[in-house]
Amino acid sequence: MRREICFILLLVGFNAASAMASVDDVLVKLHERGKDLQTLAADVRLSTQDASLGDDPDTRIGTLVFNRLPEGDTRVRATFTRRERGKRVEEARKEYLIDGTKLVERDYAAKKQTTRIIGKPGEKLDLFKLGQGPFPLPIGQPPEEVKKEFEVKAGKAEKPTPGLTYIELIPKKDRPIADKFSSVLVGVDKDGWPVEVETLDKNATNLTRVELTNIRTNQAVDDKAFSLEPIDDTWNKVDESYRG
Repeated sequence: MRREICFILLLVGFNAASAMASVDDVLVKLHERGKDLQTLAADVRLSTQDASLGDDPDTRIGTLVFNRLPEGDTRVRATFTRRERGKRVEEARKEYLIDGTKLVERDYAAKKQTTRIIGKPGEKLDLFKLGQGPFPLPIGQPPEEVKKEFEVKAGKAEKPTPGLTYIELIPKKDRPIADKFSSVLVGVDKDGWPVEVETLDKNATNLTRVELTNIRTNQAVDDKAFSLEPIDDTWNKVDESYRG
């Protein structure tokens, strides 16, 4: 799974002006935000960058919608329509749809669709749980669960956004999450929403950043929001089974 995909689901340096004074305060806020969360829609920026080279980030811009179903399944769709790299800006459509344990990735320029099974049959994936969803968003997890997986400390962003509090999550070496990330930096706003997330892969080379704006929660979501349009036989269609 490429780093773009590993990131479609983690949004936490220290800011003295923030209303949340401690790491524990932040974790409690993040837990509370997810307790009654049924739907979430937002504008999203997804950037990837080779941290070892310091080159310009490759940024995709679009929208994100999430829905938790009554029976415990979750679904999310990310639709990107614009791409930026340095001074170059272009229209570029790419989509990701996760419904239950199936992930569909579409690249419209390449006319390629890849369908992956990302969970065991019958498994209920929590797409906001760190390590399970494509966008690592630590929403709704009890602080003690987060601390089982990570060493948590006050964080510091290279270019901090005013009004955000940052915490850094360092995966514990004996936890599976350490196979994916070496660190996670999350910027949280005054209401407890994780609106910035940076992840560094386990080799500390690939940096991924997600920014959420215009967040709307618990609004009605139509099933059509999770229905991809039909594609024809000119597309290259690839199916991948569950890898565990």
